[in-house]
Amino acid sequence: MTTCTPKKRNAGLIAGGVICLLIGLVVLQLALRGLQGRGSAADVATTWPNLVTGLASLIGGMGYLTQRKWAVWVFLVAVIGHFVSHGMLIAQHGGQVGGLWVMPLFSLILLAGMVNCRRCGRLV
Repeated sequence: MTTCTPKKRNAGLIAGGVICLLIGLVVLQLALRGLQGRGSAADVATTWPNLVTGLASLIGGMGYLTQRKWAVWVFLVAVIGHFVSHGMLIAQHGGQVGGLWVMPLFSLILLAGMVNCRRCGRLV
C-alpha cells in the first residue's frame, strides 16, 4: 500500500525539476567550453559525454516540471552520462576519486525521487 498523492505537484517535484535544469545548464556550459577548446583538459576530454548529459538534464528537467513520465527515462540518460564523464576523469587521475563521486551520486538520488513520483502517479 502506498501513501502517495497522485497527480499533485508538490515542492519536492518543483525543486527536483529546477535542480535538473541547473545541473543541465552547468554541464552544458562545460561541454560548450570543451567544444571551443577554451576549457581545461578535463573539459575537453569529457566534451561529448557532458554535451549529452547537459541536454538530457535540461530536457528531463523540463519534462519533470511538466509532470511527464518520459522525463524519468531522459534523466536516466543524464545519470549515465554523469557516471561516464566522471569515470573518465577518475581514470585520467590514476584512480584517485576525490570528490568526483558526488555529482553522479547526487543525480542518482534525484533520479530515485523521480522514479518515486512516477510510481505514485504524479507524472502523466
